[in-house]
Amino acid sequence: MANCFSQNNTASKQFLISSGIEDGNYNKTGAFLRDILDSLYTDYDFKNIVSSGSLENVKLLDERFCDFAISQRDVFLESLYDETNSIKNIELILPLFQENLLLYTNQDISNSTSFNEFSKKVTRIGVTGKSNYSYKIFEKICRLTNVSSSKFEVVEGNYNQLTEAIKNDEIDLIVSFSLPIALLEVEKSIQKAGFSKPEVTLITSKVTNVFPSPSTKDKVLYTFGSWTFLIGLNTSIESINEEYTVGISEKLIRSISQSKNKEADKILESIAFFKNQENHKILYGIPMTDSLASHVDYDAFNYIYLIFTSIPIVLLLIVLFVFRKEIAKVNYRIVWIRYKSIFIGIITIIGLYFLSVEVLLMSEEAFYDDLSIKSKILNLTKQDLHFWIIITNLTGNNNNIFPLSYLGQIMLPFSSYILIIGPLILAFWEYVNYKLIKKRIKGDMKYNVSDHIVVVGWKENTIEFLKELIDASKNYKYQEKKIICIADKPEDLIEQSKELRDLEASRKISFVAGDAREEETLKKACLHKANTVVILSEGSSSVHDEKTLLRSLAISRYCRKMNLERQGTQLNQSETKFELQEANKYEDSIYIIAEINNTKYTNDLKNSDVNEIVNSSEYSKNILMQSMLNHGVSKVLDEVLTYNSDNEFYTIDLTEKRFENLIDKTFDELIPILRTKGILLIAIRVVYQDTNGNEIIDEARLQKLLEKDHLTKQIIVNPTDEIEKNRPVDNDDQLIVFCTSAKVLENYK
Repeated sequence: MANCFSQNNTASKQFLISSGIEDGNYNKTGAFLRDILDSLYTDYDFKNIVSSGSLENVKLLDERFCDFAISQRDVFLESLYDETNSIKNIELILPLFQENLLLYTNQDISNSTSFNEFSKKVTRIGVTGKSNYSYKIFEKICRLTNVSSSKFEVVEGNYNQLTEAIKNDEIDLIVSFSLPIALLEVEKSIQKAGFSKPEVTLITSKVTNVFPSPSTKDKVLYTFGSWTFLIGLNTSIESINEEYTVGISEKLIRSISQSKNKEADKILESIAFFKNQENHKILYGIPMTDSLASHVDYDAFNYIYLIFTSIPIVLLLIVLFVFRKEIAKVNYRIVWIRYKSIFIGIITIIGLYFLSVEVLLMSEEAFYDDLSIKSKILNLTKQDLHFWIIITNLTGNNNNIFPLSYLGQIMLPFSSYILIIGPLILAFWEYVNYKLIKKRIKGDMKYNVSDHIVVVGWKENTIEFLKELIDASKNYKYQEKKIICIADKPEDLIEQSKELRDLEASRKISFVAGDAREEETLKKACLHKANTVVILSEGSSSVHDEKTLLRSLAISRYCRKMNLERQGTQLNQSETKFELQEANKYEDSIYIIAEINNTKYTNDLKNSDVNEIVNSSEYSKNILMQSMLNHGVSKVLDEVLTYNSDNEFYTIDLTEKRFENLIDKTFDELIPILRTKGILLIAIRVVYQDTNGNEIIDEARLQKLLEKDHLTKQIIVNPTDEIEKNRPVDNDDQLIVFCTSAKVLENYK
């Protein structure tokens, strides 16, 4: 509430109506409206206060000194759209009456065909005040009609004083922008001067928001006029409306229509005038109450705003339609990964901005509650507050509005600068991100990850291999492990393949440039923390197998070194633990799978800590031979080895609690139990763990443990001898099974 004064806790809220000079038309209309409002809203107390007129009334509204005011349309519009100090959050409540610029004179005007000619007969003029709108507009008119206003002696007074003065020939002219003055209208010796048509045309083209009007009955001379409105603060209007279902404008119109006096008649005539659609142009650009707009059938919807906001939306829809096929191909995961910092940054900036604005409002409200000094910020709507912050930020023009509280004074620049500094920080971060992307594509990044997969080597079908690996991990194993590829010049590989670009951009694979035989390259890939290392053969010759062997030796040596360093930092140098460290330091600590072409390298690879060796050419030869002797074998193997939705290989880890009913069962005992769940047992993988609970993968140590249990192999498929048949699985073994999906195992009970 702009002006609600409280004498005690039970006093009524008070609203001030700023009208005009005492005994003037504005003041009389203000008194009439006050009486109407008092009768309509008995819980409130309305006061009519005097002022010098429209200019002061609008100023008092802008300063939130009063709640309602009477103002001429042109004064209101000029203040509403002032470029440097525009008034905000004011609405039109009622049109009151039409006013003209009145020039009452006691001089003969019969021979005067223009104001310029008539002014030569005038030496002294009377006005209600030099600061009033009437005199200000008169000075503008004098300049436009080539008349010097400085030649006139100006006398100030109220209408009664000025009327007596002109009757007694003490002044030659009364200048008033108002309703007709009743005392002068009946005086036969007093006439109305005016302007010629060319003068009126010039004046109305230069003075905004006024329109021509006849000054004399014979329409020889003209003047110009404007409408007078009752306007009010949004906050005051809302404060009154919130307790009533009918808006203030509608309630006033209903009450005024039952009154019988000249003020009521003028207001009702004005309302009837504005009900005519042709006269709605006078209301364009003026904010008004919903109830007034509804009563005069004024469409307050901003079609220009709709058009301007619709244009970019329509253009966007057209672009989306034209490029719909290309948009359908967009990989939104890539878009999110690439631009997520921008999205998050924008959301953060907007969030901080709105948070700072809320804190600003809360601090100003707290200041008002503590000291009863109200900041102009509290009179702004949220929309206008955001607009004001932006305009203040861009132009430096704060419209004489500034926070009063210390916290508010901090939040105002914060909310402004966050919109400037935030995008700059975002742009800098995007530049850094761009550099990181280029570094990642070149393979220069150093990764610090664990439990990932490292692929060493590159050949023609590696992309297909990676795609199937990613698909299998996601769709069948339900776990996406990070994949790091070690290759020479990965930037060239990415440039040559769109599929590879997409895989890298979506962070499904990463690259490390270099040779896997170099320790620095392995360190960049964080290979010693990997879950599995796959060494691909880059060709079909022995040279490529030798390269695979050298890579496996380098990887094994590096992993042993890193494992030894890790153990050295974790173990105290006590005699017992040192002996344990010495015993374990030559064990391999990472699972390595190598692809070769010639079986003669098998033993060498095993000696270099390779856990699994894949001989693709040997497999092809054996499959061909088996298919010749046993028709359909190749189809079975194709079904088994190809990922599909029917059946896939999975591993049951017996360390998981849900599989505890399978422990201590033999191979033959497990088959019927698993079949009831739709699972086919293929093999048992015998697993041994060290004292830390880690799986032992070192081939030499593993072989000793197998021999200790009288086993000849780690993988038991279709057990034949009594030891394999009668061996029950323990809680660290694994079952290799065949089933439709990983969900079958997840739902196992």
